[in-house]
Amino acid sequence: MEQNEERMHSLNSAISQLDGLVRDYEEKVQRLRSAKSQITGEQGEFQANRNLVKDPPLSSNTWAGMHAESFEEIRTDIGSEYTLLSGEDTNSILSDIEEKIVYYENLITSTASRISGLRSELCELND
Repeated sequence: MEQNEERMHSLNSAISQLDGLVRDYEEKVQRLRSAKSQITGEQGEFQANRNLVKDPPLSSNTWAGMHAESFEEIRTDIGSEYTLLSGEDTNSILSDIEEKIVYYENLITSTASRISGLRSELCELND
C-alpha cells in the first residue's frame, strides 16, 4: 500500500510539472502568434509607405545639380533596401516564427499525451 501511495505522489508531481510545461509552451505560442500578427501588420504599413522614399520629387525648380543626382541615387538605393526589408527579410522572420509555433504546438501535444498516460496510470492505482 505504501508503494502505491509513493507512486501516486510521484505521478501527481510529474503531472503537475508537465502541466506547468504545457502552460509555458502555450504562453510561448501566444506570444509568438502575437509577434507574428504585429509584424504582419507593420509589414503592410511599411510596404504602404514605400513610395515616400521618392518624396519630394526632384526637379529643376526644387533641387538640381550634382548633389541632387547623388541624393537621387541614395533614394534609389534606399528603395532597393526597402524592398528587401518589406519582402524577403520580413518573410524569413515570419517563417521562422511559424516554425517555432509549430515546434511548441508539437511539444504541447506530446506533453499532453504524456500527462494523459500518467493520469491513466494514476486512475489504475486508485482502483
